[in-house]
Amino acid sequence: MVSYAEKEETMRDVAHGREGASEKSGLVHVCGFPSSGTDLLSNFLSSHPDIHVRGEFPMLPKLARRFGAAVPWEQVNDLVEALRAGDVYRNFENRYPALNADETRPLVTVAEVYGAMLTNRHVRWRGNKTPQNTENMDRLLYLFPETRFIFISRDIRDICLSWREKWAKDIYLCAARWNARMMRGLDVAATLPPGRLLTLRFEELISDPAEVGRKICNFLGLEFNENFINYHLFVKASPDGKKNYGRPMKPQNREKWRTALTTKEVRRIEEIALPSMQRLGYPPEHATSARPITGGELARGLVMDASSALLIGNRYWKRNRLRDRLRRIGVWIRYRMPGL
Repeated sequence: MVSYAEKEETMRDVAHGREGASEKSGLVHVCGFPSSGTDLLSNFLSSHPDIHVRGEFPMLPKLARRFGAAVPWEQVNDLVEALRAGDVYRNFENRYPALNADETRPLVTVAEVYGAMLTNRHVRWRGNKTPQNTENMDRLLYLFPETRFIFISRDIRDICLSWREKWAKDIYLCAARWNARMMRGLDVAATLPPGRLLTLRFEELISDPAEVGRKICNFLGLEFNENFINYHLFVKASPDGKKNYGRPMKPQNREKWRTALTTKEVRRIEEIALPSMQRLGYPPEHATSARPITGGELARGLVMDASSALLIGNRYWKRNRLRDRLRRIGVWIRYRMPGL
């Protein structure tokens, strides 16, 4: 069995163009948080003819230790099976890729196999949007040494409001989870190679999509495309449970927390999330210092979220069945439990 250290050396070889690695992986991963705008951003990106972003692959980072950045050709079938098994939301367009072995190349990159499974479309950039990518950028970089990341943030107070309205989840636990993910993501982002990360705000995307489109094109080395302006015209899917999916952007869809949350709720959210709010440039309205979530708030939030996941699920689902809710819970457990 190849050791983790040996796989690290292989990763460095592939990243520097040795071992027959493909010239460019052409992968981009969208990072964020649920209700932070990752769906909007992925559809926005995919409106460009040279970008195609698929849905969520929360299990993908789990493959880092098992495979690293490249595998011998005799292990490609194992890699494909592992990728298919981790595709819990059936987002691969090509689940059975045709890969021709090349005896002059002892290794095939994971990026090549994964990219072939994502889509057969001839685009310069392909990838996925998964909120959990935020805390897993280092593991994704290990799998895909040439990948790039686009991180989108949103005001936590609006995210908490969205969580309450959509899933009936606890706003204080939401703030704590957001703060933990943002802190982890920002720490990892600081270690990425130069030029690998573009940071955007949901608020700037809905206010000035053309300018955000130019930033993205500069980041990915593409020509600006007018499709960005009317991105919604290129969205074909209509997933159940996503109220604003594929609809025109609403510049006014921000700061709704000012009228929908009480002063007490806003202050407590800000206290819990203050470290990340400060790092991301979201000024607090009422909090004067950080105060982490308490044990009582945590316990109450966990009970409330578990009950909501089982009994309510997603209020926007047209077919809100118990088996659908149980499936979502199962995916969450698989993601949280190592070895699954």
